[in-house]
Amino acid sequence: MDIIRNHTSIKDEKALVEELHSYVHRDEESSIKQSVQSKDIHLDDLLPAEHISIKESVPSWEEAIRLASKPLVRNGYVESRYVEAMVHQARDPYIVIAPHLAIPHAAPEDGVKKVGMSLLKVEEGVSFTAEETVHIIVVISAVDKKKHMHALMQLMNLAGSQKDRNRIIESNDFKEIQDLIQTYSTE
Repeated sequence: MDIIRNHTSIKDEKALVEELHSYVHRDEESSIKQSVQSKDIHLDDLLPAEHISIKESVPSWEEAIRLASKPLVRNGYVESRYVEAMVHQARDPYIVIAPHLAIPHAAPEDGVKKVGMSLLKVEEGVSFTAEETVHIIVVISAVDKKKHMHALMQLMNLAGSQKDRNRIIESNDFKEIQDLIQTYSTE
């Protein structure tokens, strides 16, 4: 402020300080607003009951991804080409994030229209790798790297609980699975 005072006359120094502070920190404030908005999206917001499917068995991991994606395609969250992009990159070692749980996804530009998730539980499991049989497939459609982040962290908490993963694997009740998702959505 001393530099400004030396070269100009100030009508309202307090207002000038506030406006300069706001200008200098505008990117930080925008980031905070985006972060707060991201936290408003919970796991149960992205994974409603109508996006949950249960199948006895599926013939392959490719078919599991296609079946898990159906609610997202049907409801306009993703285009079909997004599903095929996931199938082509599903051998990514980061797709299986916990024992018996995989989160296939692709890049937003591969056909994502809006942020969402869908879940397929395969009772008999399906082999994603020689070592890994997956029972829970959660497809993620992300429009960017931020909007779904809070919900993804809630999903990661669920994935980290062997007890709750097993509850999903053993359940044949959509309501029980939805209630469990709801529990993690309050964190």
